[in-house]
Amino acid sequence: GGLNESTSDIFGTAVEFYANSARDTPDFFFGEQVFKSAGLAIRSLAQPSLDGLSADCWYAAVGGLDVHYSSGVGNHFHYLLSQGSAGNKTCRAGDTRVATGSATLTGIGRQKAEKIWYRALTVYMTSGTNYAGARAATLSAATDLYGAASAEYLAVAAAWAAVNVN
Repeated sequence: GGLNESTSDIFGTAVEFYANSARDTPDFFFGEQVFKSAGLAIRSLAQPSLDGLSADCWYAAVGGLDVHYSSGVGNHFHYLLSQGSAGNKTCRAGDTRVATGSATLTGIGRQKAEKIWYRALTVYMTSGTNYAGARAATLSAATDLYGAASAEYLAVAAAWAAVNVN
């Protein structure tokens, strides 16, 4: 369920950037216009744990979370893949829900990240895919689109490692 929610968030972000509306400046937040206080949002792809419930990192109990909160792992992966880790936390082995590390990742850009996720979703993922399967699917998609030794393939592997999916 978390991957389903993550897919919605990833493509919702893609649409937001594509629409480029002055009424809702494109960003990696969802539902920020619902709140009157600046800086609040229903979900953040850059740091899902900002809501106090979502997971930035995969850990053994993530499957027991509500799907809206377990989606944070895929959301954080996508953000790190597309934007990199400058100014953003990554996960370290042994961490639980909240990212505290500082690995340096170079993003490949939103469009490439979106293409990889779309191909993985339409060619490799099934209704039973878990986060480990999503890692394998996105690596296969990156290979299909850019090559097995490409910077994009390596970025996919690094972004999954940065959210503890190995």
